[in-house]
Amino acid sequence: MNRSCYSIFFLVIILVSNTSFGQSSDPDVIGMQKKAKEDEKKSEDKKALDAIIKLLPIVNDEIRYEEVVTDEKLIGKDVYRNARRWLIESFVDSKSVIEYVDEDKNHVIGKGLIRFSFSSGLLFYKDQLEFVISITGKDGKYKYEIYNFRLSQAIAGLGSQNFGPYDPINLNEEFKTLKSGKGSNKRYREKLFSIISLKFFDLTENLKKAVSQQYKDF
Repeated sequence: MNRSCYSIFFLVIILVSNTSFGQSSDPDVIGMQKKAKEDEKKSEDKKALDAIIKLLPIVNDEIRYEEVVTDEKLIGKDVYRNARRWLIESFVDSKSVIEYVDEDKNHVIGKGLIRFSFSSGLLFYKDQLEFVISITGKDGKYKYEIYNFRLSQAIAGLGSQNFGPYDPINLNEEFKTLKSGKGSNKRYREKLFSIISLKFFDLTENLKKAVSQQYKDF
């Protein structure tokens, strides 16, 4: 995902929210305005959906972030040290953050957890999204991969604090449904994946900044 995609998403949302039409008492004009409004809304909805789809990296029908980052100042052991520190500091809410290390190969795998909430229609959603992060370093470059997403969700009516239990949600199937344009709760899926896209834009930017940071040894 890149900054141009990030900008496209916000531009589409602004266009959707700012659409307006003039008023008329002529029935024919009103009918034409209504039809034009419906057509424009369909067009803007498609733009918003296309932007969301473009923001999410799909590999073999699964959401998967991966990138090779070049940084000539880094050596492999710096990547390992910085990545391990970043994982521990970023995901204190996740049990057993570090799952695997191979210091000889400058490779670390960790488990991440992000919590977020949103409303759609008459319901309020609390979400917990777990995932795996793998970072491998070499002199002058490193590769990160984020995969194996597992979403669980609790639901309550708006204005209520009586949430049900956290139930597992098949994130890849939800995305396929959104992409197909079929199924109910379209707005719910658009909100869900918009939030995930923005969360992981921030996360990957923070990861790259942390891994490239020059820590001082004490």
